[in-house]
Amino acid sequence: MEDNNNIPERSAKERLMDEPFTGFEETPRYPGTAPPVYDSSNLTMAGLPSGESDFMELMKGILGAVIGCIPGFVLWILVGKLGVLAAVCGALLAGGAVWGFIFMTKDDFLDGKYCAIVCIVVCIFAIYLAQRIVFCWNLTDGFIELRKTLISTYNTLSEISDSEPKSAEAAVDELFLEKFGFTEGTFSNFFFNFGRVKRELGLGGSFFFRLLESYVFGILGGLSIFKKKM
Repeated sequence: MEDNNNIPERSAKERLMDEPFTGFEETPRYPGTAPPVYDSSNLTMAGLPSGESDFMELMKGILGAVIGCIPGFVLWILVGKLGVLAAVCGALLAGGAVWGFIFMTKDDFLDGKYCAIVCIVVCIFAIYLAQRIVFCWNLTDGFIELRKTLISTYNTLSEISDSEPKSAEAAVDELFLEKFGFTEGTFSNFFFNFGRVKRELGLGGSFFFRLLESYVFGILGGLSIFKKKM
């Protein structure tokens, strides 16, 4: 009969190796140590913290919404230049923004409210920019005729009726410089001095009415697509 007292005691390491592994949530089997803790609520499928992942997804969504609304933005300018507002422009602009957002965030880590907020903000800015471009484009086209009309008016006034044409032209240029801050009616001059031009020409009410009308058409045109995408 074997003497159990002569059997060497198994080391703690050997006993540990024989035990089945059931998970990190068990009590640590190494004295004085703790198992690594993984909080699944703070991790995404990519293994990144959710805050960082959400931010990157949001940035991609914003980029996608901006790129997606470009076709509708361009069409809006072209149609607006003709003096027409069409719901199809709003549908294309809003639908493109939503499609671009979803396409760029196909992993779908973000809540749907982010898509709604981003697309609404992008569409509001895009419609404002489009209407501003249309107004400045029309002002640029009408600048030459306006200048000719003013020169003709100066030439017919009694106090300058005997003046040379150059004097009238100089007076008109001086008037433009005083009122608008520039003498050449280029698109960039009208665009970057739009607030001043709008105030001096009394176009504030007309512009904001047209802008409000554009938002209404944009909402009506894009609402059905927005709901469908969401």
